[in-house]
Amino acid sequence: MLQADAMRIFRVKSRVCGKDLHSRLDKLDAVAICSDAAGSLEEFELAHHLAQRAFANKTNIAKKLKYEFLLWLSAKTDITSAMKATSPNTPKNTGAPEKSGASVAGGTSGSGGDSGMEANGFLVVVFSEREDVAERKREEMAEERMDVVTLLDAEELPLGLKEKAAPLTLERISLSRIR
Repeated sequence: MLQADAMRIFRVKSRVCGKDLHSRLDKLDAVAICSDAAGSLEEFELAHHLAQRAFANKTNIAKKLKYEFLLWLSAKTDITSAMKATSPNTPKNTGAPEKSGASVAGGTSGSGGDSGMEANGFLVVVFSEREDVAERKREEMAEERMDVVTLLDAEELPLGLKEKAAPLTLERISLSRIR
């Protein structure tokens, strides 16, 4: 888990997917992101900073911080394409072939194995309105971790993100709104 300002990042492996995943994440004010949408903590921090700044300057596209964050992280300007680009549920992001009528990320391919799930799980970014996140007690942070794991019926995995991003990756994020 990473904690930065009012954002925490977890990597989990869960069979919960689709609308069920999104409705569960809404309870936590969180979003799920495929493992390959971002490879470093710096990318998450930059997208979060730019999303907060967009709200402060009243230049935001989305009505909620978590969706504005997805717009910046994915370098998209519409929420639908940002969600599609970052969703752990799409075949492009799971590496599995698309099957009609089956939820690929849910592992409903009939094999009983993890063939439909991302081997590295997916990332969950939890947002908080509280500005005193850095001062929260460890017990509260452990409780939040358990909330994520329990709510998503998930297994927590090591975060596995690099500290620094490649310069071109940061440029892609920061320049995504320039026309």
